[in-house]
Amino acid sequence: RIPLAPTRSKRGVRLYVDVAGSTYEIPVRTEGQPMPLARRWGASDPHRVAANGNTKGRLVITTAPLWEPKSGVG
Repeated sequence: RIPLAPTRSKRGVRLYVDVAGSTYEIPVRTEGQPMPLARRWGASDPHRVAANGNTKGRLVITTAPLWEPKSGVG
């Protein structure tokens, strides 16, 4: 949970989050605006990250590996 003051935005915003050693730029859409592109920096296993509002008006960030890790050699 990240404590932030509530704000209103007329344009889409980007939220920066560090996950598993990589920085993710998460797009958060505002009503009637196109979704900005998501980006990732760093050299680690990529994760998918999404930011959505819940019924309590809070921003919920979900993460999961983009694909299953490769099995070890040998």
